[in-house]
Amino acid sequence: MRSAKAFTLIEVVMAMAIALIIVTVIYTTTQAMATTAKRQGEMSEKDAQTAKFLEILRRDVRGRVVKSAKQGATAVDVEKSPDQTQDTALLEITSTADSLSAFPMKRESKNIKYVVMPSTKGFAVQRQEGGLVLTVLFSNQPLTIEFWDGAQWGGKMPTAKALRVTIDSQRYTVALPN
Repeated sequence: MRSAKAFTLIEVVMAMAIALIIVTVIYTTTQAMATTAKRQGEMSEKDAQTAKFLEILRRDVRGRVVKSAKQGATAVDVEKSPDQTQDTALLEITSTADSLSAFPMKRESKNIKYVVMPSTKGFAVQRQEGGLVLTVLFSNQPLTIEFWDGAQWGGKMPTAKALRVTIDSQRYTVALPN
């Protein structure tokens, strides 16, 4: 009589358990990597959007011709608005910076207004120049703008030497020309 070589039931169950553990580890690792890649992509997009916003703001502020501007230093009022429909003017200036229009006009003074409003992504910052409205940034939290008067933050635009924008708990500083 020949004895047949075969796996016992216990060996088959153990092999299946080990294979299940390996598949679970591979799946979990793949899911974690996909989630991380997605989050990094979103962060990269947010960083690019923030850099673009800051460059547009920097250009507008450096081209300002009227040093008395309305400052709504904080957009927290948007968060407190009961109906969440009220827009808050964050900053209003008159500037000679180039227009963002697809049909650039001659260089002239124009009123530029940065407005914060509630959006599905939290808050949207729009740059308004005449009839041109451009959403330049989305933020999870209300934005703030503060002015540096040479001694402390909280000064006014006419005497400001720099401005600081806080976007999602990160601060960015823009030096202003004299």
